Amino acid sequence: TIRAFEEEDHFFAKNLELVDKNAGPYFFNFAATEWLIERLEIMGAVVLSSSAFVMALLPAGTFSPGFVGMALSYGLSLNNSFVSSIQKQCDLANKIISVERVNQYMDIPSEAAEVIEENRPAPDWPQVGSVELNDLKVTKYKICMYRAKPFKYSDRCV
Repeated sequence: TIRAFEEEDHFFAKNLELVDKNAGPYFFNFAATEWLIERLEIMGAVVLSSSAFVMALLPAGTFSPGFVGMALSYGLSLNNSFVSSIQKQCDLANKIISVERVNQYMDIPSEAAEVIEENRPAPDWPQVGSVELNDLKVTKYKICMYRAKPFKYSDRCV
């Protein structure tokens, strides 16, 4: 149908627009998480750098070189563990929000029944049927393709 009306370009552009709208919230969530991780890494780097600077200014013999190296090594791995933990907590919070949303949807009252017996029409309905078209316009993307003259059809259904 799309090729028959030569609307491939329009369909492709509309599809890309819908994909962008669908991916938008994911992008913003990802950007916010990355910004949080970046700030945490900067804070960790400042703390680690300041502690290394303080250890370097202490008089010789206060700490052994092995202890200083081990402290800096553990500081780096602790920073990575902290960032990973925060990232997993953000992911968990997003998934919990999804579960809360599903829980809210479960409490929505259901729609009315498809058939309501007391509102059904009479068995012989309709007795008279008619179709009336006035100023019908068939359009294709805001271009008028066909314009019909007024038309009326009426018949007795008995």
